[in-house]
Amino acid sequence: MKRLRLANTHFSRIKTLIFQNSYPQALKSSLTLSSSSHLLTDQIYALFIKSGNILDSYLSTALISHFSKLNDLSRAFTFLLDTYNPDIITYNTLISGFARCSQPGPVFELFNDLRHLGLVPDEFTFSSLIKGCCSLGENWVAHGVCLRLGFESRAFIVSGLIENYTKNGDVGSAERCFKECFCVDNVVYTAMVCGYVWNGEFEKGKEVFVEMRGLGFELNEFSITGVIGAVFDIKEGEQIHGFAIKMGLLYGCSLHLNNAVMSMYSRCGSKADAINMFDEIPEPDVVSWTERIGAACDGEKSLEYFRVLHSMGSDINEYTLINVISAIGRVKFLKAAKQIQALCHKTGYLQVVSVGNALVSMFGKSGHLHDARLIFYNMSHRDSVSWNSMISACSENGFVNEALEVFSHMCDIALQPTIYTLISILEAVSNLKCTKRAMQIHSHAIKCGFMVDDSLASSLIITYGRCNNMDESKKVFSEINEVNLVHVKAMMTILVNSGRYADALNFFLTLWRSCLEVDGKTFGIVFKACGAMTDIEQGRTIHSLSLKYGFDQDSFVESALIDLYCKCGNIGDAEKIFKSMSTDNLAGWNAMG
Repeated sequence: MKRLRLANTHFSRIKTLIFQNSYPQALKSSLTLSSSSHLLTDQIYALFIKSGNILDSYLSTALISHFSKLNDLSRAFTFLLDTYNPDIITYNTLISGFARCSQPGPVFELFNDLRHLGLVPDEFTFSSLIKGCCSLGENWVAHGVCLRLGFESRAFIVSGLIENYTKNGDVGSAERCFKECFCVDNVVYTAMVCGYVWNGEFEKGKEVFVEMRGLGFELNEFSITGVIGAVFDIKEGEQIHGFAIKMGLLYGCSLHLNNAVMSMYSRCGSKADAINMFDEIPEPDVVSWTERIGAACDGEKSLEYFRVLHSMGSDINEYTLINVISAIGRVKFLKAAKQIQALCHKTGYLQVVSVGNALVSMFGKSGHLHDARLIFYNMSHRDSVSWNSMISACSENGFVNEALEVFSHMCDIALQPTIYTLISILEAVSNLKCTKRAMQIHSHAIKCGFMVDDSLASSLIITYGRCNNMDESKKVFSEINEVNLVHVKAMMTILVNSGRYADALNFFLTLWRSCLEVDGKTFGIVFKACGAMTDIEQGRTIHSLSLKYGFDQDSFVESALIDLYCKCGNIGDAEKIFKSMSTDNLAGWNAMG
């Protein structure tokens, strides 16, 4: 009622102004009404022009600002065309509107127009010009204009350039802007921190944040949100979380920082802390709920929270859908998966590539390859992840030849495979046990320059081993420049699985003498080899090594030791380990049984 009375008061005032022929004042007053009053504004403007009034820069700027905020840019542009001698403020207002709507074409056209009129652009003009850039080429042009007109050292200009360069993957140009800026402030530093994080250069992001703090620049929710995206260690995350609490930035003060802290805890594997963060948010938004769905302990909980969010009538975004789809990749959730697929279709998210990829992967994991195919082949656009998901779905469901056909089709359309593509197709090839196919993929990996990747080298070792070609496995291993634990476990696994137990044991002892780091799974593989050979002496020797290095409580080691001692007929030692192990070690119970 109060709002209605206020609207009636405004209408009465506008009516009075029109009767008094005060059209400029009436026109400006019409802007205070709701966005549904466009027709009234147009009618008053027609009277304004008909009465011989001239639209000056001051009134024009107010009109342009109003309609730009409503994203009615065509109407705003019309007012600019009608303006008598528009000034730089008028142009800045319209350029800002187009920039906010990510329309670089009109932004650059308006910038050129104001230059031709002899107007001098100021810092606000350049700020909007940079904000309106979407591509790397546009940012280069804007940067060049800033250099030519002497605006390249202004801090807020530099921060915008850094943001654009890093969002387009040109970290080198962003670094040059950062280093050449003599008037850095906390905004410039924050832009550089965020830029590094967006491009996966997390250590550099943390270094810049530490430097920023050391120089005494003010830290705010934006700088802390930026650096927390670079954190993958729970201890570091807890320190930054504590720092944010100390600064009073959490718990109702900065929702996006709360969401970033939640995301960090989920990323670091501490879902309980992520849930605690969610519980402390007074009014969670869709991002908060999305993180909560991702932090759920199982698919049922994810679905429960997704249904709560949906029942609230909140806008669901692609990330919400991806989180819940990723959580229900099992047969028992097929009905729910179909419902979510229908929701994606209804809301238009089915044509969002990342959502389509998640659905393909989910249907593949739940054994419904037919549904995965339908989603994949009906996608209007596919990226490398789409193809990887389809290849994995085929491979996981035993359709090895189809996986190879999908990979061949991917190569035919000149789409560059990623490391994950090659790992997925190697999994399919290993099921075929075809050395020739494995060599073709190996050759492709060398051609693409992927052989430096640890996981790909390990996959090749295992694939050749499954193809009963140990010579090629050993050759791949010998060509690795820096052997690590991933490669060692891959080599030992295929030696044991191929029945070469003595070779596996000797391989382990050779690497042990070279002081290579090992883990519980490495010891477990060795114990499996000793058990297969019923070599109790070597088993005891290596058991003592595992105790010395603190692996006695490792569940993988416990179950492997029980299996070893049982196979060697030493039930007493097996029972001793069984009684000391944790009750939730199912593998240990199976070994003892």
